[in-house]
Amino acid sequence: MTITENIRKELQTLADSQYQEFHSSLLPGANNILGVRIPQLRTMAKEIIKKEDWRTFVESTDTNYYEETMLQGMIIGLAKMELEEQMKYVTMFIPRIDNWAVCDIFCSELKTAVKKRKRKRMAIYPTLSEIL
Repeated sequence: MTITENIRKELQTLADSQYQEFHSSLLPGANNILGVRIPQLRTMAKEIIKKEDWRTFVESTDTNYYEETMLQGMIIGLAKMELEEQMKYVTMFIPRIDNWAVCDIFCSELKTAVKKRKRKRMAIYPTLSEIL
């Protein structure tokens, strides 16, 4: 089983149908929401970074669920790596942002990383202006 398949299986076990219904109402048109709460996703992201080949998961474009994309964004912001590597992942991830919630979570995780390394902020602006 691949890392993505393992993560997908764990996400499915954490799915909450009531939360899925609520969260789906906040994201009209999103039909791939399992209903995993954000604190659970953050916990998963931290665990994936510690013991899994997180780079393979982040680089994977084979995402079936909204929560998989959220996890990828969280991992990019939380994982310890050199600035150049992180900017590679930021550039790769930005086109995957297809709703406000993914954007919000991704930016909040990057904001934390930016506070740790102020020069990163300047590196992100050219990337965003090229895509937008």
